[in-house]
Amino acid sequence: MRHKLIKVLSIALCCAGLVALASANTSALSDAKLDMYAANNIMFYDPGSSDGNCKNGTIQATSLKEVTGLYAGVKLGGTTIEEKIWNGLKKQGVTDAVAAGIMGNMYHESAMNPARHEKSKMNKYWPMALNEHTDISYGIGLIQWSFGRRKRLYNYIAEKAPGLENTFMNHPEAYSKAPVVSGASFLSAARANGLASEADRLILVELDFLINVEMKNSKWYSKVFDETSVKGAAQRFSINVEGCKNCRDVNNQSVKNRVAKAQEFYEKFQGTGDTGDDDDDGDGVQCIPGEEDDGSGGNPDGGGNPYGEGGYQGDDYTYTGDVASLQHLVSEWAWGTHCKKAKRTCSEQTAAYRAHTPKYGGCNGNDCGGFVASAIITSGWDPNFKYQVVKNMIATLYKSSTWKEMTSQIHGDDDMQPGDIIICSYSSPYSSPKCRSGKTGHVMLWVGSISGFNSKIASASLNNGGCGNTRAPSASESAGNIMHHIKDVGYSVYRKVK
Repeated sequence: MRHKLIKVLSIALCCAGLVALASANTSALSDAKLDMYAANNIMFYDPGSSDGNCKNGTIQATSLKEVTGLYAGVKLGGTTIEEKIWNGLKKQGVTDAVAAGIMGNMYHESAMNPARHEKSKMNKYWPMALNEHTDISYGIGLIQWSFGRRKRLYNYIAEKAPGLENTFMNHPEAYSKAPVVSGASFLSAARANGLASEADRLILVELDFLINVEMKNSKWYSKVFDETSVKGAAQRFSINVEGCKNCRDVNNQSVKNRVAKAQEFYEKFQGTGDTGDDDDDGDGVQCIPGEEDDGSGGNPDGGGNPYGEGGYQGDDYTYTGDVASLQHLVSEWAWGTHCKKAKRTCSEQTAAYRAHTPKYGGCNGNDCGGFVASAIITSGWDPNFKYQVVKNMIATLYKSSTWKEMTSQIHGDDDMQPGDIIICSYSSPYSSPKCRSGKTGHVMLWVGSISGFNSKIASASLNNGGCGNTRAPSASESAGNIMHHIKDVGYSVYRKVK
């Protein structure tokens, strides 16, 4: 970066009042001189670009380590919390529609307070859960990052903007309890405490973490950037990034609230960039939504895809989750018809499954748990899923915070979703009484309707006759009548929900 930039400015001279301290081509500066600038918080100035208030160019740090924390000395344009977040998102290069969609979700999740702790869980988990315990769904920040994402955000703030995590995140009594709840009240409290610039930095660091660390590095999260409508961006962000449990239903009130607020922000700010002033004299407006988040933050590790099959379709927006990827993988790995020796040797695998060289299960992956674990992990459905024998697998599913038993809610095939795990272990106390009364130890994967696949269920099995008698992954012998499995055998159904 050093040799691409041209002029030098003091870090203290930010967008509002730029004064050139020196003008020299960086190629003429020695490393010692550059190190001196870095040690004294001097940054490089590129006069060839334009960014909001920085009409003549932008200020850029030589590297994150060469300044006192991320965005040190930089102010966000605007006086209200909405203006500052909008300008911060525009600094990250997102479109107006995407910026509005993200903000619509932030309003719903945190009332746009970057120091917000999830109210319903704060007393129970703070402070022991802030940067540890990734199995706890306790949200903090603008989008209420939870589980492992909460830990990564907290540590990112501590690393890139040292001190801000203690100033704001470690003091919910000052920045996340009434009367300081909304983003507007957060700004007022920060200004009253002489921390206006620190508040700007907290917003910028969180936006940087969201856009550059998470969204741009995840194929799943980055799908939000492809949306061209405000409605599409708001809905996709709520599902892909927030992991909102109910947002697949376009008629859900939470979805309507997010979209409506996003549209409001779009109409208010479209066409603008970092155009607000920096005098920090505004009090903003109250923006406390009527409901708290309903399960944001994605799965505990923050990666992979959320649960199940897409369910809602808007006028200009259709969402099907990552079902296509899961189904494509299954169609390549499993025979489309049930494996019968009359047709092929049951231990014969598809070429794609052999090429995968299965890591899990007996007989090169030809057991039920090995196939299900391979499909769940490799497809990204749940990268943290572990291969276990069926008895242990059902116990793990039962205790998991990211998988939920759905058996009582299943009344037919229409209630099933691709990615659902169907499992029974006669030797496990976590199985149903019906299952325990039999001799079944098996797990299968509901895959839904796949062209050329003769069942909605895929599975494999390892029989007692040794590897020569195994059944390679294939379509289930039944057409997919889930109620037969539940009622007659006692299978349980588990679904990825976070």
